[in-house]
Amino acid sequence: MTLDGEGVPGEAGDGRETEGGKKDRFLARLSPYRRRAWFPIAEERRAPPTASKFSGIPFIKRGEDWPCCPNCEHEMALFAQINAGDLPTAAAKPFGPGILQVFYCTTDDPSCEEQCEAMAPFAESTLVRVVPGTGMFREFRRSPVIGAFPERAVVTFEAWDDYPEADELEEMGTFLDASERDLYADLGYPQPGDKLFGWPTWLAGTSYPRCPDCDEPMAFLLQLESGDNLPFEFGDQGCALITRCPQHPHRLTVSWA
Repeated sequence: MTLDGEGVPGEAGDGRETEGGKKDRFLARLSPYRRRAWFPIAEERRAPPTASKFSGIPFIKRGEDWPCCPNCEHEMALFAQINAGDLPTAAAKPFGPGILQVFYCTTDDPSCEEQCEAMAPFAESTLVRVVPGTGMFREFRRSPVIGAFPERAVVTFEAWDDYPEADELEEMGTFLDASERDLYADLGYPQPGDKLFGWPTWLAGTSYPRCPDCDEPMAFLLQLESGDNLPFEFGDQGCALITRCPQHPHRLTVSWA
């Protein structure tokens, strides 16, 4: 029973369910799949080698060399660097302490992206690793990468709820009817853009890389979307995914579709 002028939450005055109520009820059904995604907010400026950033100068220990592509022998571009120490306390740290680094060869002559099939996991023209963020580091006045992108320093992380794509939901046993699929498409999940954790955006069907040690699907860590914080396009407006094996943490890779 309700008081005069009041209604049941999620219902219109005539008792019909509102759009907001339908959305809330639908997302409540999907609550087991809700994950927190952390979106890096970056600005174009230089940052210390240990900082979280896109492009620019990475943390490289003194006595070590900038990672080079085995195919062309040129320095690979730093695409992303996330220092676990920069993450909010509420964020999980699935790669442990240290600095997650993603390197990618952008050389055009030869085109290492094509020759090494960089879209596939474990391509030799890419490198993903976690390095300790301690000790003396090499000083670079500028990046040795040919055509290096402007450095963008991460100033903070914003958290948003995230949900998997409809096809991935169904692969996990939750099926959507036609109207629910339309509603889900309008909601826009999974969240687009560069993000840490949450759910990946699949442009060619769900396809988690498999660990070469145990053949189990690898876990999603980071998404890099064409043209977000990097002035780079993966194929035709593609999306790059960084994954890691939970059982063999030294196995990390980047792949895209």
